[in-house]
Amino acid sequence: MSTVNSKMTALADAIRAKTGRTDTLTLDEMTTSVEGIEIGMDTSDATASTTDILNGKTAYVDGEKITGTIPTKTASNLSASGATVTVPAGYYANQATKSVATATRADTTMTTTADDTNDKLTITASNNQGTGYVTGANKTATTTVTLTASGATVTASDGSKSISKSVATATQATPSVSVNNSGLITASATQTEGYVSAGTKSGTKQLATQAAKTVTPTTSEQTAVASGVYTTGAVKVGAIPSNYKDVTGTTATADEIFVGETAYTADGKVTGTFTIAEELTEQNDLISQISTLVATKASPSGTDTSDATATSGDILSGKTAYVKGEKVTGTIPSKAATAYTPTTSNQTIASGTYLAGTQTIVGDANLKAENIAEGVSIFGVTGTHSGGSSGGGSAIEGCTVTMAGQKPSLIGGTSFNNGTMVPTDFAPTETSLTIVKNTLFVVAVSSGRYSASSSGNASLITSAATTYIFDITGDATITIS
Repeated sequence: MSTVNSKMTALADAIRAKTGRTDTLTLDEMTTSVEGIEIGMDTSDATASTTDILNGKTAYVDGEKITGTIPTKTASNLSASGATVTVPAGYYANQATKSVATATRADTTMTTTADDTNDKLTITASNNQGTGYVTGANKTATTTVTLTASGATVTASDGSKSISKSVATATQATPSVSVNNSGLITASATQTEGYVSAGTKSGTKQLATQAAKTVTPTTSEQTAVASGVYTTGAVKVGAIPSNYKDVTGTTATADEIFVGETAYTADGKVTGTFTIAEELTEQNDLISQISTLVATKASPSGTDTSDATATSGDILSGKTAYVKGEKVTGTIPSKAATAYTPTTSNQTIASGTYLAGTQTIVGDANLKAENIAEGVSIFGVTGTHSGGSSGGGSAIEGCTVTMAGQKPSLIGGTSFNNGTMVPTDFAPTETSLTIVKNTLFVVAVSSGRYSASSSGNASLITSAATTYIFDITGDATITIS
């Protein structure tokens, strides 16, 4: 008896779940309640339309049975007219091809006619080409016209036809020579029109000269070579001391230099007064996943979807419909308009994808040989950019990067030279570091919202949430604030 009671209780619970009742049910009430339960599926939350489902496939959406209209196309739907192949819109499950009519390449013939009255030798090339896609190797025909000259007379002939023409004669002009304020020497002659017989005519002009000499630098301006003078030897300027640096363009002030440190600027020797508290914070990413199981029950009223035929592969991805009592989510992938930035690996669009927008391959005006490391090829462009060198070896030339601004949570930097990564670690309190010249310099901060800028021989190429990439070509200042 206890088994029967437990089964009757389970049956009553199921009826109450379907009807929404909460009271105790008698056996007669159970019978009546079961007869009153409506069958079907609530399809009100389905989002697909006829244009989201393949042609001929059916599904229920918001209580209505709909039939898909996306046409399925094959190679038989392609048509050709002359050299034009028409591809109708629709869904192509497989690759489709179409051939056009072919034709044999016609022979080319050459004919020559001479018109002595108008001094013309006309060569005509012709062929009679049939309609269609031309196959086979190129067919050529040539006629060689030989030009010969005798004095002022020129003759053109192809061996069978020829014409001759004489031109007027003239006396060769004598050139005159001039020099402008920029040192440009110009020889010019006014030549009358006509055939000039062989011969040489020359013009000369004597310039003031300056012999070789060496100028010793001083604090006063000196004239090394006067204007309008032609140098007959090297004019040199003596070397300045190796520790001399031009500081006329420097702008740093005492409050921009660390306390106790000194530097020379356009104002002379400056002792720094700037201080900053060392701050280096590591932030651990917190990744949490929360799974919630939501029990769903069929509505006491709805639509019978037992005759629907669509599957998930017949409906666009993200769109839903009800088929045979089950809610189906489409899997045909749709790809919106996308811009693809080239990377180190291929990027592809999977087959069977519905393209909902234009796909664009992004170009970059900086894709030039001078912007790529020497010997490295990127998308068919071979780089010519190389770092500095000295002496007989291949030493990498360095440069100084000055870090400015607040530099919150600064965690390090990396430079790249000719495709080689050169680690460059520094603490937040450092204001100056030496890195490889002509490199990409990556600066990362651990957290926070900040902006980056640069001056001198550095330019900000790109930035992300906590990463900034600069192109360093020489001494520069980077500011993180």
